[in-house]
Amino acid sequence: NPCYYEAKFWNRRAQREKERDISLPPPMPVFRKVEVVDIEGGDNPCYYEANVRDIKENLLLVTYEKNWRQSAWIDSNLVRCCAPPVHGKFEPNSHDPVEVKARQAPHEPYGWWKAQILAKNTSDTGTLFYVHFEGWDNYDDVVGPDEIRPRNASPSFSLVPLEKAEIKIPKELDPTGLDNALYKDMGNPETIFALYTVSSESEKKNDNSIVVIGKKSAVRNARLLAKMLFKHRNELSKLRKQNQHVQDRLQNQKERLSNCKVLKLPILDGMTGLVIGKGGKNIKRAKKVKGVESIQILDVEKQIIIVAETMAAANEAREILEVIKSTFSVPANIFGRFVGPRYHIIQEIRTDSEVMQIKAGKNKRLVDENNKQVDSGLGNANVVGDWSDQPKHKEVIDLDIIGSPPCVESARMMLQVRMRHLEENKVIMSSRRYVMRQLDTLNNEYGIRGRGRGRGGRPGRGRGRDGQGRGKQASDSVEVEDVQEEKHHIQPQAQQKKKNRRNKKRNKGKEQKVGGEKKQDSKANNSGKKGNKGVSEAHKTELTEVKVETKSKPQRKPKKSYRRKKNKKEDGVESKVDKKPQNDAGPAADKVKDVKEQQSQAKTKQAKEKKTVKRVSEKKVSEKKISESKVSAET
Repeated sequence: NPCYYEAKFWNRRAQREKERDISLPPPMPVFRKVEVVDIEGGDNPCYYEANVRDIKENLLLVTYEKNWRQSAWIDSNLVRCCAPPVHGKFEPNSHDPVEVKARQAPHEPYGWWKAQILAKNTSDTGTLFYVHFEGWDNYDDVVGPDEIRPRNASPSFSLVPLEKAEIKIPKELDPTGLDNALYKDMGNPETIFALYTVSSESEKKNDNSIVVIGKKSAVRNARLLAKMLFKHRNELSKLRKQNQHVQDRLQNQKERLSNCKVLKLPILDGMTGLVIGKGGKNIKRAKKVKGVESIQILDVEKQIIIVAETMAAANEAREILEVIKSTFSVPANIFGRFVGPRYHIIQEIRTDSEVMQIKAGKNKRLVDENNKQVDSGLGNANVVGDWSDQPKHKEVIDLDIIGSPPCVESARMMLQVRMRHLEENKVIMSSRRYVMRQLDTLNNEYGIRGRGRGRGGRPGRGRGRDGQGRGKQASDSVEVEDVQEEKHHIQPQAQQKKKNRRNKKRNKGKEQKVGGEKKQDSKANNSGKKGNKGVSEAHKTELTEVKVETKSKPQRKPKKSYRRKKNKKEDGVESKVDKKPQNDAGPAADKVKDVKEQQSQAKTKQAKEKKTVKRVSEKKVSEKKISESKVSAET
């Protein structure tokens, strides 16, 4: 079982082959080896390997390996390039000139000496050469194939001059590794003999530069490539800074979002636009909440995702963005009074509660006493038994409330208060009917006829309370008035205006012409006459106060000329104004036109004053009767 040891001879051979392989880049800084002549060698000098560090005119500063000899400035005639590597196996013959590797002393490195092969011996163990050193008469030796090479025919640097260039490195760049990168970009050229980085450190300047020594073409290429290298390195350094900044942001964002709260809210069908708001105002408001990181709206999933630092901030954004839908049912028989003319009451509630929408349903629903929906298609055709035993159904109309939860809750509370108000109003009206029926019963017992005027301000068909007319009883008038009040609330405003105009025309037709003047049966004009005995003394004082307020202002009375003109037309006599031709344009025509305008203005003004007096009187009477009914109900 023998042991195999690695021989020293083969280690040397492997190391030499590795050094001669030009595909391996030399370590930085780059100093390509040259061969320097030993001046002390005499006729057959020895060539030692050295490195070029600097250049000055025809002198080269060379340094030796391991500093076995001091650095020195040597003439360029004594320096040449190293021999090119031998491709394949070198097999010289007898009497061929060669160079042999040997040394003069043990402390000196090996050098290359000129020699001549005297004999060659080939055997199974290898080939040996018997050589004679030129310039030495009695010095021969036997060497192997690894210690012999062809003679180096490279010229000295005096024939191939070298150049030196210093390329400054920008201050914003890191000089580390720039020389190595430049040498790689140049493709490891053999014409570069020195490439290294130097720095001049002083108090004012801290400049770095790359020194290049080589042939002229190689130095020129080094300058061009260095300029591009610095530009690329500058761009890469900026990109690295940006990447580092992004990585820092990513790390900070991860740390910050790892502790954030995520809240998901559903979106009702068709409510995405209401959630976003006009121009995205709701999203902008929610993002301004302190602690909210992001808000996403997913149309496909119908969700809102809120990311916030704390749950309180997420809930605050939720109040802005969350949209819910609630239904409030209103009985169909009081729906008109509940919403008001043109829905003005609902509009007020919507504005005050800040909800997005309050809209009524298109169809009515049939519900039972527990507000549960009943199938309206069944009907009551097959009902058997007493009708009083069957459940009572009622029709309702739904109001859809859309908005944020707090606003929807406020709107529902306001609608409930409105409903309670109508219920209380209904109770008060029923109690008043009961009191009026008792009053009618009492009047019938004592033979007192009903008053000639009905409640509500509309004149009755009687002529007083002394029994001389055909006045209806009070109970009938009260019932008719209640029905009219309910219809008044249910009808839209346009129909009510049309009805008022129709009543006005009917009243005008009943006016009588006495002495060329119209006599109207109105409380506002005849409040002080004896014919209006149905009004109390307090009511008379109120009317007189209203009349005093209206008469305090000076008014014109253009009615006489109007009535006189009208009477003349009726008798077949035309006035002077009517006889003038239409084409007559002058100051007289303008004066007539002004008179007509004044008459029309005075007429409209007087009609408005009559309406206001009538409205005030009716309101006072109704308030007084309501207060009396309350007192009687309490008693």
